[in-house]
Amino acid sequence: NTLPVVENWNRRLNQMALSKKDEAESLMRQGDFRGARAALMEMVSIYPDVEDAKELIEDINRQHPMVRVGVMQRSQDLDPTSLIDWPARRSGGLVYQSLFRFLETGGEGGRYGFALGPPARMSDDRKQLVLSIDPAVQSSLTAFELAQQLVQRADPEDPLYDPNWAAIFESVSASTANQLTVQLKRPNVLPHALMQWILPNSSDETGYLPGDYVVEEDTGDEIVFKLREPSQSGQPVEVIEVFYDSPRDAVNDLLQGKIDVLDQLYPADAKRLASQPGIRVGSYALPTTHMLIPVSDHAYLASTKFRRALLYATNREAMLAGELLNSQNLSDGRLVSGPFPLGDGETDPLAYAYNLRVPPVAYNPQLARLLLVMTTQELREMAVRQRKEPPSLEKLIIGCPDFEFARVAVQAMIQQWQNIGIEAEMRIQPVSQLLNGECDLAYVNAAMWEPATDIQRLLGGNGVARSDDPFIIQGLERLRGCKNWREVRDAMQDLHQLIDYHLPVLPLWQVTDRFAVAAAVEGLEDKPVSLYQNINGWRLTLGTSRTASR
Repeated sequence: NTLPVVENWNRRLNQMALSKKDEAESLMRQGDFRGARAALMEMVSIYPDVEDAKELIEDINRQHPMVRVGVMQRSQDLDPTSLIDWPARRSGGLVYQSLFRFLETGGEGGRYGFALGPPARMSDDRKQLVLSIDPAVQSSLTAFELAQQLVQRADPEDPLYDPNWAAIFESVSASTANQLTVQLKRPNVLPHALMQWILPNSSDETGYLPGDYVVEEDTGDEIVFKLREPSQSGQPVEVIEVFYDSPRDAVNDLLQGKIDVLDQLYPADAKRLASQPGIRVGSYALPTTHMLIPVSDHAYLASTKFRRALLYATNREAMLAGELLNSQNLSDGRLVSGPFPLGDGETDPLAYAYNLRVPPVAYNPQLARLLLVMTTQELREMAVRQRKEPPSLEKLIIGCPDFEFARVAVQAMIQQWQNIGIEAEMRIQPVSQLLNGECDLAYVNAAMWEPATDIQRLLGGNGVARSDDPFIIQGLERLRGCKNWREVRDAMQDLHQLIDYHLPVLPLWQVTDRFAVAAAVEGLEDKPVSLYQNINGWRLTLGTSRTASR
């Protein structure tokens, strides 16, 4: 007893879907599996009951498995070791391996994987590091060539110079082609954490340690990573990153089957997706720490009082629980008083550097106005002594990555700063350009997962927020000289107090980042450190169940 109008529409939809089916079959015969998959997804969204739809999708997954990943930030740089660049960390691991890779937190610092062989061995006095290269590892790098790389990183005249490595490195010797011993100047608890490098090779742009994938195509809105070597394991042959300006569009495309994974979720979207059948929402193993980094020679920003005024003028607690997270759950996010992760509390191994005696700066706009007046008076008095014109309070330019969480946070801060007489504007920039001096402050979310070494990468000699404050420099030097973990914890917590007092960076909050994955993708771990951490274990199954159930 179907109504004629319903029968008519069923016929029309079926014809449209069959047209897409024919298009998909034609593209498959031509070897265009990417186009064929897109046509099949359109077919299923038009009319899910087309005959043989399931078999066609199965055929593509068998012949040419591919996964489409929705991303909110473009991968302009590829660096799996980046401290502040989320998309560089995410996609860099597909194309490059780093010499050492952070795997997970532990009781005394993180656990690291050595790309060339078994885990590194430390001597009892922590002054020697023994590296063994497994001959079965596919790499052209011998112990002698690796030794040369270590020497180069400690040479101030070399382009690869790393001052943090140079501060602890003394010598290296290679007894065989597969083993070398690194001698340190003094005991060090985590020397291999300073060796998270991509090793360049003049004959190959992917370096001595290439990843599983290469960049095949980059249109700006889509980047295609293709498996370097053919594989029969079922690992995705292609990883296609699709850029979205709008989180709403990304979520809708995930629900419709146009993408399989969404790498970074706005908290409200995570709650919405968690209740959707066929979608799994997971969280990354480690949180990111959000902060503002001063990056220009703005006269007012040079004043600690002014930087503190910015914090007092920002109602961070209300912003985080309301506009940003829409949650009071501390596991989603919490305020921090330093750049170190707070983890889930004092017993969390990740929180060994965090000093709980240092509370976050409270919201106090009246005190912020007073500090602003005091800063202006100090700058005027200094200008009189130097017989110069006193500087005016120029508008602050806030560099912000093109991600909705960051955009909302920066806009809210700008509005609150206006209430005490500080004008500012937001400038959207790629993360790779945030620190080039075009802005006054840069909003970053940093992966401070190994505070004992990452603080050197943040504030040290070549750090992203390099500090010339003598007290900070002295604190970093004390940290380098620590011989055991007790000394490291004491030095880190003292450094936390120094950072809170001198504010070389403005800490904001710690956030638990989440991702969403369709049921069609199996093998993505529950709490990965990074999205593609175990990409070789991903497998694709049928992709029709979500769309057909709508």
